This record gives sequence, C-alpha cells and structure tokens, in this order.
Amino acid sequence: MTPESMSLYISIFSITTLALGWNIYRDAILKPRVKMRVSVSRIASSGIPDWVTKIVVSASNFGPEKVGCNAVIRLIS
Repeated sequence: MTPESMSLYISIFSITTLALGWNIYRDAILKPRVKMRVSVSRIASSGIPDWVTKIVVSASNFGPEKVGCNAVIRLIS
C-alpha cells in the first residue's frame, strides 16, 4: 500500500466517522428547545386615542427540529 492510498483511506475514514458522529449527536443528544417570553406592552397608535395595554407572548426555537406552540391559556380571571 502506497502512502498516497493510505492517506486517502484515512481521509475517507475521518470524514465518514465525523458525519456519523454528527448525525448521532444531532438525533440522539440535541433536543428541541423553545425559549418563551411573556411581557406586558403598551401600544400607541395615531388611530387610537389612549394607550392600549396588551400581554405579548413570543417563542423562539433553539433546537434542531420544528416545534409547534399550540395554545396560550388564560390563567388569571
């Protein structure tokens, strides 16, 4: 076996191992993560004479897969 073919085999093995390791890490270790923010905001507009106070809920996906936010439930009556 020549040194050139040996280096080619080592390179192919390294790339294959890296790709396999990344896929295992991504699928088995990384989990969907969502960061939720809730804030009370006051909104002003030229068509509205007074300030309007609203509760704003926002979500950001920090995981590798799609995440669905289904509902916001009002707990305070």
